[in-house]
Amino acid sequence: MVIRGVLFDRDGVLLEPNDETYDHFVQWLASYGPTPSQVLREVRRMSDDQLAKVRNLEIVSPEAEKQYWIAAAQTLLDNLGISPKGPTPQEIAVLWPHYRFLKPVRGVARVLRELRGQGLILGVLSNALPSLRDSLAYHGLDLSFQHFFASSRLGVAKPDPRAYEMAVAQMGLMLSEVIYVGDNPHHVEAARRLGMPAYSMQPQGLPEPRDGRYLLWQLEDLLPLVS
Repeated sequence: MVIRGVLFDRDGVLLEPNDETYDHFVQWLASYGPTPSQVLREVRRMSDDQLAKVRNLEIVSPEAEKQYWIAAAQTLLDNLGISPKGPTPQEIAVLWPHYRFLKPVRGVARVLRELRGQGLILGVLSNALPSLRDSLAYHGLDLSFQHFFASSRLGVAKPDPRAYEMAVAQMGLMLSEVIYVGDNPHHVEAARRLGMPAYSMQPQGLPEPRDGRYLLWQLEDLLPLVS
């Protein structure tokens, strides 16, 4: 088997939650009147709504996503009872884009640099909003990839086999030539059933599953698999 490309999930593989940014955002909104616990509850509600819309493929264009975030910010302000003297929904959407609440995983820049240095074709396949590439550009990672596949633009989401097939076809490769790396075991298993060599990122501190042959404890563990 010759590996010619790698297809990454974004969340939990390339980027992870930035708790410090969450704290800053909560404290910032709390300065306008609501308690931090009230802000946190509404932010979680907004996050759940976003995930549901991504899962249901409801936001399929950059303009629709822009309008969604403005409307979501307005709902957040209304639910928190923040007066018009506070921030506007447009300010929240611009100053606090959703990808600001993420950060690169440790060692990701070096791993991507080494993979590109080996001549591999790299892509991102994520159940995500149309701003997938923007989210990686914000953290300086977009230039490492030749391909970006957001479920919202593909019209199909993982673990649907068509998501992997469409992405790999656009990479100009065969399924067996592309390693898939994700953090959702169901998505990894779906890729493996298609004949892709697929590996799951395992967060530190979690118990090791019964079958650990297809685990990556850190992103650097990917390098020996493609060398």
